[in-house]
Amino acid sequence: MPTDLPLADIHFPQAPSFWPLPASFWLVIIVSFMTIATVLFFAIRWQRSSTEKHAAKREALRILGKIKSEQSLTALNTLLRQTALSYFPRQEVASLQGKAWLHWLQRQGNNAQFADIESLWIATLYGTHQLSDREWQQCFDAAKQWLNSLDVNAIKGGHHV
Repeated sequence: MPTDLPLADIHFPQAPSFWPLPASFWLVIIVSFMTIATVLFFAIRWQRSSTEKHAAKREALRILGKIKSEQSLTALNTLLRQTALSYFPRQEVASLQGKAWLHWLQRQGNNAQFADIESLWIATLYGTHQLSDREWQQCFDAAKQWLNSLDVNAIKGGHHV
């Protein structure tokens, strides 16, 4: 029969500590934070750029609502010119007048109908013709359509407000 032997208790070693972290863990933590910070930086920068790009268009659409009640073709033409100067190179837009201006608007707008109202627009803007309500609505709709179809993300070479 076995007898009790005078043995000492078994002592297990301490479990390894998580602190201090090994150098490789610190490297992973630092690289992770730098990656997150970089992604956040570029996401915020892209969002601000996108917001600034659309600012002139949003403002033009807001002003367009005010112009509708005035029924002023001069104000409508000025608004289109200011918006165009916000997105396209100045040397391309600033010198355009009359038919050349309307043809340029027609080319830039996807569905704008400036070709249909060209003579009416020029006679009113540069002459003495007074617009009827129906004619005003045609001019207003063409301008609104041009502003709405303006793809500010696809425009290159202009300066954004």
